[in-house]
Amino acid sequence: MTAGEPRIDGPRLTVQGPGGHAPDTATAAGWDGENRHGRRMSEADFKILVVDDEPDLEHLVRQRMRREVRAKRYEFAFAHNGVEALDLLDADPSIDMVLSDINMPRMDGLTLLDQIAAAHPNLRAVI
Repeated sequence: MTAGEPRIDGPRLTVQGPGGHAPDTATAAGWDGENRHGRRMSEADFKILVVDDEPDLEHLVRQRMRREVRAKRYEFAFAHNGVEALDLLDADPSIDMVLSDINMPRMDGLTLLDQIAAAHPNLRAVI
């Protein structure tokens, strides 16, 4: 696994910083205090776009990840379909990763995955 790649640990998503260190230990390991977008460590280390048409998912993610959000490890953005997701990605280049459902209105997750690969080739996406 290289720096910045996600690792799924059961119900936990872990994203490692440079050198394979967790974002909260990266500064102690000699990291210069900025993530790949040049955001200072006072801002969230990683910004994740969650794409799903389920109306309750945003609340569930915010509730489950509240400690990580407060600790500035993660920041979340939400879209309800692939079209909204592409608009957000174009408007916000600081998004590090996309987590997407497959079955959604207007644009499904597989089509979104193709569009992300074409428009944002360095962005990681998980379906």
